[in-house]
Amino acid sequence: MGSIQASKQQGTLLITAIEEKARRLAGHTVFRYHSLTWSQWFCAINKVAHWLDQQLGKSMEGTTVAYLGPNDIRYAVLLPALMKTGRKTLVPDGKVTNEEDDKNGPPKTLNEDARRIVLPSVEWCLDAQNHEMYPYDKTWDEIKHDEIIIHTSDTTRLPTGVAAYIVFPAFYDTSLVLPPAKYTAYTPPVFKKLLKLNVADGTLSPPHTIIQLYNDPEMQPLLKLLPFVTYIGAAMDQAIGDDLVQHTRLSAVIGSTKCGPQCHILPIDKRLWHTYEPPEGQNLWQAPFWNPIFKGMDRVETIELYAPVKDIDGRTRWVFSARKDDLTKLNWLAKFHATDIEKRMQQHSDMLSVFVGGEGQPSPYVIIEPQSGVLDGKPADAFLDELWESVITQTTKKDIEEIGIPKETVFIARPTKPFKRTAKHTLMRKAIEEE
Repeated sequence: MGSIQASKQQGTLLITAIEEKARRLAGHTVFRYHSLTWSQWFCAINKVAHWLDQQLGKSMEGTTVAYLGPNDIRYAVLLPALMKTGRKTLVPDGKVTNEEDDKNGPPKTLNEDARRIVLPSVEWCLDAQNHEMYPYDKTWDEIKHDEIIIHTSDTTRLPTGVAAYIVFPAFYDTSLVLPPAKYTAYTPPVFKKLLKLNVADGTLSPPHTIIQLYNDPEMQPLLKLLPFVTYIGAAMDQAIGDDLVQHTRLSAVIGSTKCGPQCHILPIDKRLWHTYEPPEGQNLWQAPFWNPIFKGMDRVETIELYAPVKDIDGRTRWVFSARKDDLTKLNWLAKFHATDIEKRMQQHSDMLSVFVGGEGQPSPYVIIEPQSGVLDGKPADAFLDELWESVITQTTKKDIEEIGIPKETVFIARPTKPFKRTAKHTLMRKAIEEE
């Protein structure tokens, strides 16, 4: 929680920023849940840096260390410690579950000389008061191109928020409240407590979180009192957005893991809150074409399709239509946008979620996740008949009448097997199709 400055300190190294704040703000809290001060964080980093050398020997410059563990504060300690010791960080793909890891054993593709060690517990890492300092004398020019490698499927997987854990406190003068490792989202009661105990300028959240807060009778007024509400990672519910924008500054941060976040100019017409206008001229030199990931490129694509709309001053804005790679293709080459159909169907009050698939199949299929309690005392077949008549046939008339959705390919998800979701609460489409 805290006030984010307009811009971070340019040319400041992460380790230097943490060390400076550990001296100047030693007793100030930087992480909450288990409260951690700047001094404690700095000492923990030094302790783990020394431990790395004890376990692995002094680093040959550029040695890579991979770490995969629970979504806890050890990421915020280990990554700076690796930087201090001159090592590179690799955060492997989080799709491998603990069950799969136990079943399969250690990765079989590792070199025989690769060391495998266990990072000590959170308690051990943080028990580091007045620990011996690990020397660090790197300059900005020496390491400004060093990479942290995070495998990604272009969406948010574990570990969530690695950058927020470290960069926001060090460069934006914020402190963070981290939930227990098993939790990736706060419930409305916890949000309410956070807002009452802290001065919050706004929220940057996935739409699912904002919708949860909006639908909570006690949280909705607090949400509307925030100076700004920014959503990221998915589309926002139109009706909820239309209401929120009458009370607060509502906007989106678009982008992806590939191209990074992109902010934009707010519209004059509030009703266009869901549209985008890129800033022109000023500060464009800050576009990160120096980043090695963009080497040799003269443009960065979002892989998304936008349609033009006009603001009341005549300026062109852009409204999201679909991802370029979001078409579902049937085995007879017909194509359709599944997400458009899902949005229409999900407007029915009895639907929690809906998934439309059919890649490589002769016809589309629909899997429905009902709201809790909807099927209590109502046969599943009767529920499907009701949805078929009131929702599905009407939707296909508007979107894919020439393709059609057979009634035989409409299913209800088992309560014991809810849809798999990312940390942003968007559907994990490939995982759902595989099941």
